[in-house]
Amino acid sequence: MPKDSPMDDLRREHQLVLADMAEAQAAVQELKPGPGASGRGPGQLLRSRLGQFQEGMLLHFQREEQFVYPEARRAGLLGEFLNSEAEEDMRAHQVISTRTEELISAAEEIERTGDIDAQTLSRLRTIVGLTRTLLERHAAKEDTLIFPMIERGLSAEQLVAMRDHLRDSRAVGDLSGPGDPKSGPGLTRLGGQD
Repeated sequence: MPKDSPMDDLRREHQLVLADMAEAQAAVQELKPGPGASGRGPGQLLRSRLGQFQEGMLLHFQREEQFVYPEARRAGLLGEFLNSEAEEDMRAHQVISTRTEELISAAEEIERTGDIDAQTLSRLRTIVGLTRTLLERHAAKEDTLIFPMIERGLSAEQLVAMRDHLRDSRAVGDLSGPGDPKSGPGLTRLGGQD
């Protein structure tokens, strides 16, 4: 196995995405119920934090779904067990993405009006807490089960090629490879660009 596995890069991305989610959760916790009680500033902060989380999360999910898992399939690593785990991961990606969209919509409404009722605030806190828990479990499963299986199953040459492709894709914010930046520039935190 190469000294710097592509899975190490993905593990580091997990830490960044989890940190972004923790910041978003903290912004939700600071909201206060009532007409105008939160003001527009906290809604704007929440939307910003959720947007940052969503941007990093989507790039990370894209990198796993469009390159890591297909490469593992091509190498014949996805037997029944690992294939089932990969499919479960894709479902988790969808749930996390959907919940994040719900949170962003609510944050936009709070930013627009400055208002939030106690029931909506409770629902937001529940959704962000459950989303964070799902994300933590998802990352832990990949870090401790799926990624090690991929690392053991691919040759050193395959791992180096995967690492280089993931790093090249991060530089252009796209998984098509270098020279095809159809998705625009990479992200500041995950993409390595400012």
